[in-house]
Amino acid sequence: MIESYDITRDEIKTLGSKLPSERAPQVGIGHNWQYFDGIFSGLANEFGNEYVTDKFERDGAKSDFLGLHYYCRLVLPFIHGDKKGRDYSDHPTFGDVYPPGILEVLKKMNASYPNKEIFISEIGFADKADQRKPYWLLETMRYIIEAKKEGLPIKGILLWSLVNNFEWELGMNNAKFGLFSEKELSEPLVPSKNGVRSWEAWQSSIKAITNPSPESLQELQSYYSKAYKQYYEYKVNIEK
Repeated sequence: MIESYDITRDEIKTLGSKLPSERAPQVGIGHNWQYFDGIFSGLANEFGNEYVTDKFERDGAKSDFLGLHYYCRLVLPFIHGDKKGRDYSDHPTFGDVYPPGILEVLKKMNASYPNKEIFISEIGFADKADQRKPYWLLETMRYIIEAKKEGLPIKGILLWSLVNNFEWELGMNNAKFGLFSEKELSEPLVPSKNGVRSWEAWQSSIKAITNPSPESLQELQSYYSKAYKQYYEYKVNIEK
């Protein structure tokens, strides 16, 4: 994979050298870093996150930015299997959803390569009911903004995903990561009557970031309050 990446990067850079400097392509790698917790968290981060990244990045000269894929918290060892007080998405192999973890992961990534910009190349959560995901999205965005405020060089953010997708081990529609269903691509999106849908939460956060104003910030706060209320009401119902 590393050899393939090097060949691809060199080819893209060669072709890009013919373009004006402002259109020169940037090439980077999306690294799958999760937040590790537990007594083996240090070793897990060293070998599960940093080791693989260093193999690709080496001295940092092989990429224009660092990509981060972040989804969950992983606890090591997880012997007792106690899930109380933790949030689990509908994806069966993921750890628990833990928005504060992205701030800590971003700090670690920046410490490893302090001169590199970071592109959050993927965040996402599977939620068939779409009752908890709006809150997870907004909370994760809140910690990304906190990282930016602390001076971490965040370049941009991509969400996984626009519509529900095919997961290799699960098939189609068995882990709903999308902001809405693929059927809604050709239809007007319908807002939630009482709560908030994922696409509404994402849209409001992007609007507030790209066009901050009293109106957009007030709208974001309104969606956050709705998402918070919806999230806890749903948790109470499923825990009964």
